[in-house]
Amino acid sequence: MIENKHNAVELLSDENNHLLQVKKKWNEENDLNRWENHYYEDNYNGNRLRARENKVLEILDNLNLPKKSKILELGYGAGITSAKIYSRGYNLTGIDISETLRHLAIKNCESLKNEKSGTYEFQIGNAEHLNFADNTFDCVIGLGFLQYLEHPEKCIEEVQRVLKPNGYFILTQRNMYRISSIDGPIKWTRS
Repeated sequence: MIENKHNAVELLSDENNHLLQVKKKWNEENDLNRWENHYYEDNYNGNRLRARENKVLEILDNLNLPKKSKILELGYGAGITSAKIYSRGYNLTGIDISETLRHLAIKNCESLKNEKSGTYEFQIGNAEHLNFADNTFDCVIGLGFLQYLEHPEKCIEEVQRVLKPNGYFILTQRNMYRISSIDGPIKWTRS
């Protein structure tokens, strides 16, 4: 019994350590500036990020959700995609781990504000523990954020919980085993 308690405390400690590392990464000003520039660069990575975003927005548009539908974006980052969702007339809520990114997301949405826009709210939180009631959202969107989670399966369970019946989950994720990654090093972590 004591050993189990020790393992549980150790597991919580590992999760907290992972969360702290992710928070640190996404609150460092140098990384944030690099991220915004990286997104807009005319190179493979910038083009890939924009193509992924365009595909998600195309899928969202094809759902024909009513205006003011409730959309949750997980890992909103600098709010570049968020602003485009918001400008389509949806009521957007975003969850991300970074206070610094929250400010950038607000700035990006403010720049697109018009009479057709929906609403937006950006929160600081963890996608593995969503602080929303069951059956809250019409659609949940996540672009390339799973690699930052300690337990992605908990996030998927939370998405299922907060989605309304017949709701939609749009998820994109980079594949580190894709052919274009062969020329770059793959990080392997040893426990």
